[in-house]
Amino acid sequence: MKNLLVLIIIVFVFVPMRAQDCNNAKNNMVEALKVGNCKQVESFYNSIYLKEYNCPRDKKIELKIANCGKDNTPKPKPKPTTPTQPTGKDQTITVNGVSFKMVYVEGGTFTMGCTSEQEGDYDDDEKPAHKVTLSSYSIGETEVTQALWRAVMGSEPTYKDGWTKEYGRGKNYPAYKVSWDDVQRFIRELNRQTGLTFRLPTEAEWEYAARGGSKSQGYKYSGSNVIDEVAWYKENSEGKTHPVKTKKANELGLYDMSGNVWEWCYDMYEVYDNASQTNPQGPSYGSGRVRRGGSWNYKSRSCRVSNRDNFEQSFCYDGMGFRLVLEVGNEKNGKNSPVLSKIVSESKQGFDIIAGVFANKGNADQLCRELKASGCDSYIINRDGLYYVSMGSAASKTAAEALYKHIRSWYKEDINIKQW
Repeated sequence: MKNLLVLIIIVFVFVPMRAQDCNNAKNNMVEALKVGNCKQVESFYNSIYLKEYNCPRDKKIELKIANCGKDNTPKPKPKPTTPTQPTGKDQTITVNGVSFKMVYVEGGTFTMGCTSEQEGDYDDDEKPAHKVTLSSYSIGETEVTQALWRAVMGSEPTYKDGWTKEYGRGKNYPAYKVSWDDVQRFIRELNRQTGLTFRLPTEAEWEYAARGGSKSQGYKYSGSNVIDEVAWYKENSEGKTHPVKTKKANELGLYDMSGNVWEWCYDMYEVYDNASQTNPQGPSYGSGRVRRGGSWNYKSRSCRVSNRDNFEQSFCYDGMGFRLVLEVGNEKNGKNSPVLSKIVSESKQGFDIIAGVFANKGNADQLCRELKASGCDSYIINRDGLYYVSMGSAASKTAAEALYKHIRSWYKEDINIKQW
């Protein structure tokens, strides 16, 4: 009855005016829409306002009618969870509604390269086998999925039409067609949104996790000696990627470390030597970035835990993906790293602009090398058991603050300081 009364009032008011005052008719329709008389106003607009009054079409009114009764209140974006850096447990992290699991890997010493389970099936660059000792870290339970990439980046890769049904498209499929450089942009944005310190695994971290870490059973592939149990590869993939976690996990509960998509590592590629190493980060210069694990369009040999390959860091294709590592131990300083803060710490060099604070020297070395590669005069300050990576120093605090502003402007494209 109330709706009918409003319609009668509208018609009664508007009929005498006809086309002489279309603006008054629009104002009355807006008021009627505010109280929810959607259908009545739509009928009046189409049959009387346009036809009888001969008023011109009004796109704003049409949009209001189309949206009448809908909740158009902007929905706030879900905030990412803010767990602390890992301290010995698996973690589930949520970013913009997409959750993913990071599996804790207890550090230890292992033999890297052409070990006995390969039964002579290895390439020259897997020799010599050598001892490597690693600190603890957390690694992705699966490759980064298309859902997580979209949640972080807000879009998908555009290389050769992006993700397609031909090669696998869906929220649980691995993100592919991503270069090493693309991955760095993703990681910087993920770190900015979560306040945590994600990065690519080093080659040694990748192989240790693929072998099962301290729980290793000595398999040829990651989790089994029977490749079809654990991997999508050329002989069983039907020419495309597959959703993650559809094959058996390895000893640590990690999926797809053999097959599905190749996975980028942080390191530059170099030949092995037989010297024992601790937390190796790879060379400062090399022929390309390491990739590991094989993929859906490669044979089983490429899916072995010791197999190595490399490509230029700008390279991407439909079998190239990655998984994340989350650093352990940076909770000591109350800050996540690397975070460029306006920190000016007094030292022997003067007042330093700090790009990152680390509990692990290997991680500090890694950031220091990246800054130097961008042309920054970077060095490490060791204080109170922590490693501070400096981007430069000045004699006074005022001069250091000016240098800080200069560095932000100078390096914002190279190392994305603006977003850190």
